[in-house]
Amino acid sequence: MTPEVRKWIQAWHRLQQDGGSCVAACRAIVDARSGGEGNEEPGYPALGGECLDPLFAENVDLIVARVRHGASAIVTVNAPFWMELARLKKMRSHYGDLGEGLHAIVIVAVDGGGKMLVALDPYFPSQFQPVSVSRDDFATVWSGEVEFVDS
Repeated sequence: MTPEVRKWIQAWHRLQQDGGSCVAACRAIVDARSGGEGNEEPGYPALGGECLDPLFAENVDLIVARVRHGASAIVTVNAPFWMELARLKKMRSHYGDLGEGLHAIVIVAVDGGGKMLVALDPYFPSQFQPVSVSRDDFATVWSGEVEFVDS
């Protein structure tokens, strides 16, 4: 990814307003990507997408294909496992470590011939964005929940 593309994607990033507002912040990221203001609204609904089996590679293929064709994918990941990946990348948040349960991020691009997913994570500051994660690592942390938002 070129520095210009990185900066362009980074401009969509929004830091969540509190430790538990990741879905609302993901919706703000999608809004910013679509040319909107990208303001986090407390009344944003929970995810309304699909629940797919993360063990099937074709479901990760679906995310890659939809994102390649311009959609954003708001996905939930297993927070403790995602936090392990974040630590490896030396990512820190003023909210501390992610807790138990699920955490929402936005897949906004694919790179490396589809081998890397490019995400924006509202839990971590812009300096750590975007986050690149391999398909294999993503498959191990993804809960299966996804909502596609066409741009």
